Amino acid sequence: MVCSGERSPYFTAIAGFFVFCVVASYGRVACDEWRICPSQCVCDFDIFVANCSSKELIDVFEVARDRSFNWTESLDLSGNLLSTVTEETLSGFPSLLDLSLAGNRVQDIANGSFRHLAERLHRLVLGGNMLVEIPPAIRELRVLRELDLSTNRLWYISPGSFEGLDMLESLYLDHNTIDVFDGAAFHGLTSLNKLSLMDTFLAEDPVGWFVDSPLRELHLSHNAVPLSSEVRSWFDLNKTAPLEILVLINNEIEKVEGRFRGMVNLMKLDLGTNKIRKITEESMEGLFNLKELIMNSNSLELIDKKSFQNMFDLQILSIDENQLASLLAGLFSRSNRLTRLNAGQNNLEDISAITDEYLPEMRELYLYSNSIQKISSQGFTSLPVLSHLVLGGNLLTHVPNVRNLPELQSLDLSQNQIRFVPANAFEGSFSLEEIYLEQNQLEHLQYEPFAELFYLVKLSLVGNPWWCDCQIEWMLELMYTPEQPYWVEDLYDVLCVKPPELIGFSLTDVTRDDLVFRCPNPLDRNTILVLLGSWFGLVLLVLLRFWIRKFCRVRKREKIGKRNVKYHRRRERRGSNGIFGSNFRGRRPIDRSDSYALILQNKDNDEQDGCGSNPGNGDVSPRERIEIARVTTV
Repeated sequence: MVCSGERSPYFTAIAGFFVFCVVASYGRVACDEWRICPSQCVCDFDIFVANCSSKELIDVFEVARDRSFNWTESLDLSGNLLSTVTEETLSGFPSLLDLSLAGNRVQDIANGSFRHLAERLHRLVLGGNMLVEIPPAIRELRVLRELDLSTNRLWYISPGSFEGLDMLESLYLDHNTIDVFDGAAFHGLTSLNKLSLMDTFLAEDPVGWFVDSPLRELHLSHNAVPLSSEVRSWFDLNKTAPLEILVLINNEIEKVEGRFRGMVNLMKLDLGTNKIRKITEESMEGLFNLKELIMNSNSLELIDKKSFQNMFDLQILSIDENQLASLLAGLFSRSNRLTRLNAGQNNLEDISAITDEYLPEMRELYLYSNSIQKISSQGFTSLPVLSHLVLGGNLLTHVPNVRNLPELQSLDLSQNQIRFVPANAFEGSFSLEEIYLEQNQLEHLQYEPFAELFYLVKLSLVGNPWWCDCQIEWMLELMYTPEQPYWVEDLYDVLCVKPPELIGFSLTDVTRDDLVFRCPNPLDRNTILVLLGSWFGLVLLVLLRFWIRKFCRVRKREKIGKRNVKYHRRRERRGSNGIFGSNFRGRRPIDRSDSYALILQNKDNDEQDGCGSNPGNGDVSPRERIEIARVTTV
């Protein structure tokens, strides 16, 4: 190898790389030394964030005494004691993009306070302060995209309050006591996408308020909005309303027929906690692209079966906490994309409108706290991808058909009247992870239903009237098996209710002998049943013989009495109008001997009645003689 005085290009490149790294490292050290973070704050130089929240600061000068905060792009001063904001307050933060002054005591913001941030600040949070009017200084922020004025003391929204905020996209005015609304205040907000007016005492429909805004999300919850007008009248009637999300929770809405015509872009509608009593075909007219409908906590008594027929994209439906007694057949005939249905806390007895429809994308079904007693034999097999099924708080006495649901993960059957779980109850539903059977009427339980559920981690059995005998011996054995399933921990909550000597004992307090000796031998059990059956049969035969004999005696007396009366009458007729004529003098009245002769003559007929004991040979038993004497005496 020959060495020369000339340097290789590779050597030059490597040397340059090392020089660059050294210079960069020194530069970073110098930069970090220049970026100072005060002891009151927590800083992240990598993302240019300074967190000075909840430090009981009275003035920002306690933090920014020099220009060491020039690097800060996000400043959090929330939860302090600031009362005023002036131009000098934020003069040490010329690079701010995000500023939070939430949770202070700010009552006044002087004009010019944000002048040096007019072309920088994108987000301003002033929530949780004491502002009584919208500060004019906000209008200086020409590039502001998000403004939060929630939880203040605003009482009036005047025209021009947001003038100049052409780039504002999100506006929050929640939790203010606004007595006077002027819809013109929102005119000119040509970039506004989201507006939240929750809990602001709004008592009218915002008709014509958003003619200039491409509003996509509107929150009007916890007000007194009557919804007496069509929603599209809130926007420019010459254009298709851009609204995609409308939240009207807890207002004064009673009817919704025809209110959503033309709202073809609406994808989420929340009408929960209102006073709506029924949903008709006209109620949902125009909502062709709706994906989520929430109508919980109303007074719904009826849902027309055609209500959802044009909502082909409906995926989430919540109608819980209403007064529905049934769901009409065909209600979900066109809801093939429905993935989540909540119909809990109603008065439902029949759910065939759900189980009889093929819903190929249904994954979550909540039917808790209803009055369901019986579910058709096909069960939930028409919901092939069902993963969560909640049937707690009903009147079920049997485990419904949840077999062959390979994606079922959670099954809630708590607070029912179930007494028995068959061995094949969960056959084919091998993905089950949670089963809730607490507060039922289970006294015994087999191991077979859970033997093949390898993913099961939760089996809730608490609150059942367990009879601790050999039929739950498997639970005790499983608790001491080396390779235990995850759900064995739930067996520690099993408490004995029967027999009396084990009341209140948990499975950990009893032994195997305690369980085995309280379970009778099947052979002994059968013997006892046979003996009891024989004894009851014998008693029944004795009672039957007694009543038959008594019935025969009563019947015999009645027949003898009737024959004596008839014989006496015939004798009288023959004596007066017989074959000897009226001059016959030999007739005499019937006497005791005649009655006796008549009785003996008729005894041969007793055998035909099935009650006689005399074979008809003229012999009379002592008991019969007493009976004859009694009858003839009468």
